[in-house]
Amino acid sequence: MRQRTLRVRGQSLTDIDAIGSYEDALLIVSCKSIPYTREYDQGTHKAIRNAAATVDQGVNFWSDIVNQLTASPTGDNFDFSSYKRIIGVLCTPFAVYTRDAKALSMTAGDLRWASSLDELVSFLEG
Repeated sequence: MRQRTLRVRGQSLTDIDAIGSYEDALLIVSCKSIPYTREYDQGTHKAIRNAAATVDQGVNFWSDIVNQLTASPTGDNFDFSSYKRIIGVLCTPFAVYTRDAKALSMTAGDLRWASSLDELVSFLEG
């Protein structure tokens, strides 16, 4: 399923960058490649704002995908109906500064909707 475009009634929904399951839960991951630049490290407004906007928009899009898959877990080329819950996360190489309530909220346990790779690994190991 990874990097395969999911289709519902002939229409493309999205692709999944990483996927895994444990017991009755399915984890779907959207990865965003955001470079850690000198400007970001220095806290330049534009660099921080652009990274935050990418994450905030990505989380909103990804949470909509999770809601759609939860409501209709079977599509043209996938069947997630055996899972009781679908967990979504947007993963970045490092923690991105944001004030967006959705991005900072928890998607499952102590996993935030917008998580760094380290945060995701820690969640999976826990």
